[in-house]
Amino acid sequence: MTQVVATINSLEYNLTKVIVNSHSNITLVSFKSLLKMQNPPKVRQGQRINLVQVTENASISGYVEVDLHFHAPDGLVKINVETYVVKGMISSFILGNDFADQ
Repeated sequence: MTQVVATINSLEYNLTKVIVNSHSNITLVSFKSLLKMQNPPKVRQGQRINLVQVTENASISGYVEVDLHFHAPDGLVKINVETYVVKGMISSFILGNDFADQ
């Protein structure tokens, strides 16, 4: 796992620690992090997913679509991802393998 800093849906605001986790099949954001965002995206209903290792045994169904902005030395890298919202997750943001499809 690697940890990097990115901004979400903004070039300047919503600075977040992102964990890049090759063992996670999907991308996740904590509900708490979502509430702290300036102009947070609206949570949409999605496919029902059971999470076992993130918060013991959480079940989620909402997701948001966000733009992640990585401020790299060579310039800005922007990716758009659908991320499932998890209540009680300790990590702010987990970038799973699903972003690699882009």
